[in-house]
Amino acid sequence: MMAAPASIDIHSLAGKTVLIRLTLESGLPDFACAMVRKLTQSGASIVVLGGLGQPSDDINPAYSMQRLLPEMNKACGRDVIFISESIGAGAEQGIAKLRPGDVAIMENLRFHRSRKQNARTFAMQLSVLGDYFIDAGGKPERDDGWQKWLATMLPTPPAHFLTDIELSKGN
Repeated sequence: MMAAPASIDIHSLAGKTVLIRLTLESGLPDFACAMVRKLTQSGASIVVLGGLGQPSDDINPAYSMQRLLPEMNKACGRDVIFISESIGAGAEQGIAKLRPGDVAIMENLRFHRSRKQNARTFAMQLSVLGDYFIDAGGKPERDDGWQKWLATMLPTPPAHFLTDIELSKGN
């Protein structure tokens, strides 16, 4: 296994892309917009990753992340960009268009069977999309899933990072 990369320095995020995994089954978590705000104020572009429903590893419009855009736009007070691909050239092109301070959500990761069949390769495909990774979601569906691998491939925040954001979200 690769050694974990250095942690995130909030002061050096300008022009960087931060991948954030969120649990979105019950809507947008309360702390998510505070975290997005703090990171975009640092000049980072934010890309939200997640899964929705149980789409049987196939593309199913009923489980598209696009349906979360109105809630995210309202809660975060900004226009969130939808990237219709979550791995591969389409995802890379979508992320390349982001400017510092932009927020995007990628299509449902559960549309990809490879996230379970070869979690490490799936994580490698995600790792080329960002400079940093924040796992702010609940317990992953698997202990040996792509989340674990991605955290070994991209710098992650120090343990207190999410707690600090939660405590300061009123500011």
